[in-house]
Amino acid sequence: MIKIKLVVPRKGYITDAFERFEEFNKLEESENGGNVSVKFVLEEVVEDADKIGKLKLDADVIISRGLITKLLKECNESIPIVDIPVQGIDLIRSLHDCKARFGSKKVAVIGALNMIYGVENLSDIVDLPIQSYILNDIESSVSLVDLAARDGCEVVLSGLSTCKYAEEIGLGAILVDTGKESFRQALIEAKRVALVSRREQEKTKRYQTILNYAYEGVIAIDLKGQISVFNTAAQEILAISKGSLIGNSVYDIIKPGTFRNMLLSDDEYEKDTVAYQSIQLSVKKVGIFLKGKKVGDMVAFQDVTRIQEMEGKFFRKLHSRGHVAKYTFDDILYRSSEIKRTIETAQRYSEVDSNILIIGETGTGKEIFAQSIHNHSNRKNNPFVAINCAALPENLLESELFGYAEGAFTGAMKGGKQGFFELAHRGTIFFGRNRRNLPKNAKPAAACPAGA
Repeated sequence: MIKIKLVVPRKGYITDAFERFEEFNKLEESENGGNVSVKFVLEEVVEDADKIGKLKLDADVIISRGLITKLLKECNESIPIVDIPVQGIDLIRSLHDCKARFGSKKVAVIGALNMIYGVENLSDIVDLPIQSYILNDIESSVSLVDLAARDGCEVVLSGLSTCKYAEEIGLGAILVDTGKESFRQALIEAKRVALVSRREQEKTKRYQTILNYAYEGVIAIDLKGQISVFNTAAQEILAISKGSLIGNSVYDIIKPGTFRNMLLSDDEYEKDTVAYQSIQLSVKKVGIFLKGKKVGDMVAFQDVTRIQEMEGKFFRKLHSRGHVAKYTFDDILYRSSEIKRTIETAQRYSEVDSNILIIGETGTGKEIFAQSIHNHSNRKNNPFVAINCAALPENLLESELFGYAEGAFTGAMKGGKQGFFELAHRGTIFFGRNRRNLPKNAKPAAACPAGA
């Protein structure tokens, strides 16, 4: 539903406005075979011209006329405003009314420029002496009526308050009427403007939602350093709690330093790392161009620490999907002092980032020791990836360990595949059952820290 507000100085100022509006809607429905995708509603708002600046309206589009239109445009930037045109036919009708009521007396036509432009050219058509006076604000209406009286005008053709004063000082007065054609033209324009405005608002809302849910902070500024985009992530990363930042200067929002200098410079940057307050930012900056002319800059940035945290969450999720060490040193049952000393040695080695070679007969628990070492280390919250090397063909060893991209070779998985080293990032990778270059019957294994 699209709301149209008709702002007028008195009730019924536009003759039969609601009847004309309903007639317009029915005509639109008949022209479209009854298929109307958007419903329009009209509401009349009555307000004196001198109080227009304080008027708060909830509407998709505003319709008004003459001076009220001018005043609304001066105090309202967010809602589109459509001016009801005063066409030549409207002025001719009103001038004929003047002649019928007051004879061939000199007529002063007082109104906004967009309302009375060229009215003096109608003098020969209606056979009346006409003089026009441009009304720029409501305060000047009295002085213009007085001026018209001094110029010999006996009838005033104008708006409501001006005509009221003219009658008070003894002049004849006629309101400029809005014809049916003019009002219909304004409704057509209001519908077009409202639909365009609604589409633009929807587009802006989509872009703003995308920006606000992005992980990167995004700031766009014009050539004067004024902010046109400042998304939620940017506010969070830079710890700025202020509400709307649009329209503010970079100087007022971003603290002095390298980052602010980057925002205001003419240079572009590709993933530079800079300090801002107590954090490190990874920054990318590109120019915004319109028809080949630069109109501003866009800066995208991330908190380096947050990138590392996200990376950690990703690998912990992998960890929770099965790459986990189940055993600890408490699970190893023993009686001999040799096993006790072996456990103590393993515990000491688990506290450093070193590769560990474990040698033992089949079934002596090499992987249990590897898992226990992992769970005793500072890598315990990250993946533990166990690999049976004896089951890996030599020609696939490289691709399984290091992964591959999609289409890297015949039979490669769609989308590629992560290698074991990548899966074990920041955790432990365990190689088992490798027989090469070892004594007979020895079953070696190696536990290696990954992602050091």
